[in-house]
Amino acid sequence: MWRVGGAIVYGDRNTFARKRKSSRGFTLLELLMSMAVGVILTAVSVPMVNSSLVNYRMNSSVTMVSSAINSARYQAIYQGYPFTLTFTKSGGTYQLASQKPPATSFSNVGGAIPFEGGGMALNQDTVTLRFSPGGVVTSSAGDMSDIELTYKGQTRKIAVSTYGKLTVTKL
Repeated sequence: MWRVGGAIVYGDRNTFARKRKSSRGFTLLELLMSMAVGVILTAVSVPMVNSSLVNYRMNSSVTMVSSAINSARYQAIYQGYPFTLTFTKSGGTYQLASQKPPATSFSNVGGAIPFEGGGMALNQDTVTLRFSPGGVVTSSAGDMSDIELTYKGQTRKIAVSTYGKLTVTKL
């Protein structure tokens, strides 16, 4: 019998000292194994995170372009005069313009707005959509041009109907 910190311990002092000394920490092998598991889990999760970020940026850009189209159409209906929305590949931007009476030409409303998520590309050089106060949407090319956005190998096509219905397709 002997005393440790006020408590009475029964048994051999050497046994207690051996147990205490052997349970002080982790062995090198245990540390290496836990680090190997951590590295493997990180290696597996990195591609999944990158894929999620690409999807997030693509969906964000599609939502932004769709919202701009809907907003321009609603503005034309609400204000009672035509609006245009021009998407430009070279600048990676879109621009809203209005033809407020008695004007005979369109004038820009605010500045050009870049696509969300750097690196987003428009597949056409320029797409201009015209929105009439009656809710009709036409394209400057005569036929309705689809807007295609590409980002890191993913492409989404935004189709606009004559009355502003939007359809997003994953290509």
